[in-house]
Amino acid sequence: MIGGTFVNRCALEVNGQVIDDFASVEEAAIVAGKTVPIMYGTGYAPKTKRYEITVEYVVPTGDPFEWSALTSAAGTLTIDYEDGNRVSYGGVRLLELGPAKTDGETELKQNIRLMASNRDGVYY
Repeated sequence: MIGGTFVNRCALEVNGQVIDDFASVEEAAIVAGKTVPIMYGTGYAPKTKRYEITVEYVVPTGDPFEWSALTSAAGTLTIDYEDGNRVSYGGVRLLELGPAKTDGETELKQNIRLMASNRDGVYY
């Protein structure tokens, strides 16, 4: 939930395949600049924006997505909010496959950390 709005759908498209088996999505902070010391005060230096997203993937019982596809091809991640707003990440690549976890009562889930080369959307 961002700004009191719930996520309706989170979908990743890679090579024409759409994956939407996600229990949650978390957008990391976007650092736009930093403070720098100058002779008589503090200045500002812009930084290259880095986009990171962590999704909680619900591993399907049949044919799970092969995440190594995101090491050779970039995807597009789209987050649709219930208020009609949409955030889209382009150039999505795999950074880290987290451990899979289950508690015997819920489905098998795995945290996947992704990076993107660009971001379009209204939230943040």
